[in-house]
Amino acid sequence: MDADINSPEVQNALWCAVIQQNSESDSIYIRQVVKVIKAQMQVVASLFAVFLAVESLDLVGSPVDADINSPEVQDALRFAVAQYNVASKSIYTSRVVKVISVQTQVVPGMKCIFNVEMAETTCKKT
Repeated sequence: MDADINSPEVQNALWCAVIQQNSESDSIYIRQVVKVIKAQMQVVASLFAVFLAVESLDLVGSPVDADINSPEVQDALRFAVAQYNVASKSIYTSRVVKVISVQTQVVPGMKCIFNVEMAETTCKKT
């Protein structure tokens, strides 16, 4: 029989189904319900079951502001500066003078986006 899509039972079943789907998925995307098309319920041997037909949307993580003091962000910044120094043609190393902004983005892995002010030091590359 058809079920009220706004009933607490249906909403709870929907919430649980989405969490279960995301936890079992190997996708880098998370699923989010966009619209419930139809809900049906059935009582079988005193068990309540809800069947849902939903439209879902895969969400790519958008960049979000990050805490510069988090260990992961600090490690990523050290790595980025080291890579910058390797690629630089200068005989001197550079360092971060000021962090303007830091964002992270969920991709296949984690992407850190740094907006920093850099300056050359008097230390020669070895």
